[in-house]
Amino acid sequence: MLSEAWDLALAAAARTCWTVAPPGCFTEMAELTAHAALLASGAREACIQGYAEAPREGTRSRPLRGSSPRP
Repeated sequence: MLSEAWDLALAAAARTCWTVAPPGCFTEMAELTAHAALLASGAREACIQGYAEAPREGTRSRPLRGSSPRP
């Protein structure tokens, strides 16, 4: 669920950027979009892991299944 929400928000942000970008900036926008896609995967995982580890009233935080421990 969190991963889907992240993907939807990222896609909406990318669409907004492309909508307001000047027409002559296609190459720069394509490069920026590719760079953002590379960063997005790591950011998504960090966001989800942070959510999983956040303290909850009356519960203990736990690592996500399949995630490796962070240094």
